Amino acid sequence: MFGTSLLLKNKQAVFESKNQAGLWKRYVLEFFIVGVVGIAVFGALSVTDFTWQSVGERMWKVLVVYWDSLLICLPSLFVFSIIRGSRITLAELLFYVVGAMAIIGVVLLSIAPIIGFFAWTTDIPETMQFISVVVGGIALIFGINYIGQGYTFIHGLRPSGDMAKKLSKDFLLLWFILLAAVMLQMANQLGLLGQA
Repeated sequence: MFGTSLLLKNKQAVFESKNQAGLWKRYVLEFFIVGVVGIAVFGALSVTDFTWQSVGERMWKVLVVYWDSLLICLPSLFVFSIIRGSRITLAELLFYVVGAMAIIGVVLLSIAPIIGFFAWTTDIPETMQFISVVVGGIALIFGINYIGQGYTFIHGLRPSGDMAKKLSKDFLLLWFILLAAVMLQMANQLGLLGQA
């Protein structure tokens, strides 16, 4: 997974790959797969009832919460970006969002053994729900930070410049709140916040 390694270690090289269409498409596919696998494993290990049915059900529900919430909120991110004066194209935004989902997947995958340990050692569903929401929020912060770095790259700004900070943080914070609210509502509708 060459693209994912770059995504974690050298984001600048990933951002610059947009000039190479073949490489860009390969990265999108790889990031999508990493995002799906990482989120699915996290979901599988977050059940307290380790049966094939409950593991499979939890996996697809967690995938739906992350990916569908993102798709629902994607138009608002694009509009917020344009209103804020960004020159980002829809294709670039999709590339950054899929990359962010890969980062979220990797973060969740790295925390999955801890989640599995807590799921195995606790009988209190509310504890698992709380831990899962906190861990999901942490992963989202890493993903949204990546999108912010993408905005900084597109506009040719230094990551430490004032304009970069303003551009990459104000509307992304609003969008993060919106995305988190949609994710919580979707998780509630799918029964993830009412069961463990």
